[in-house]
Amino acid sequence: MRFAPPFSVAGVVAASVILLAGGVGQRWLEHRLAEADAAPVKLDRPLATLPLEIGSWRGVDLPMNQRLVDFAGCDDYINRRYRAEGSSESVELYVAYAARLARMLSHRPQVCYPAHGWTPRDVRRERIELPDGRGFDCLVQHFTRQQPDREAAIVLSYYVLRGKHVTDWTEFWGPKWRRPNLSRDPHFYVAQVQVSVTRKGASSLEGDEALLKDFTALVAPAIDALLPAPESSALE
Repeated sequence: MRFAPPFSVAGVVAASVILLAGGVGQRWLEHRLAEADAAPVKLDRPLATLPLEIGSWRGVDLPMNQRLVDFAGCDDYINRRYRAEGSSESVELYVAYAARLARMLSHRPQVCYPAHGWTPRDVRRERIELPDGRGFDCLVQHFTRQQPDREAAIVLSYYVLRGKHVTDWTEFWGPKWRRPNLSRDPHFYVAQVQVSVTRKGASSLEGDEALLKDFTALVAPAIDALLPAPESSALE
């Protein structure tokens, strides 16, 4: 008496095809995710096209450590020093753009400055009034550092989340913002803006907040003009 095998040849073949297809599909998805994550999402007008002349301010590009650039993982950035014409006053401007928003979550003054030896002293929300009568909120943060030199710093910061100015990183930390941007949609983005002043020794930063706010009011419209308009996104 012959017994039928527990699985037919056809069934085994069908199961093997399904498993193989599943493995191929998974590898394809992993490849697509890696591919989407490898190359930056490009802006129509790169941040480097931000004018070097802003009102009476003149800017120069500052090099950044490549390790920091790689760690930040943003799609575009600029790092500059602007000096007031006919004055010794200067501010530093850092702008980063990311169409993969989760990469921007850990890159903010409250995290990055302490990681480099700075001690937070004060943080509060301030209003930036623009020349056209509009305005938006920002954070003004004070830091000090004893080594290698006694230093003090003020950092004014805010985000532009798909055209909306916000101060809190929790605005884009939820599941909606963590999805991979497989369509490479430049309109699904967040930009980070930081304007700072650093002084050595026991110098007071009194008056520097006004300096930062005045410069930010001048440069903010030019930054906004380079960012994608807040139109509908494929990821919504």
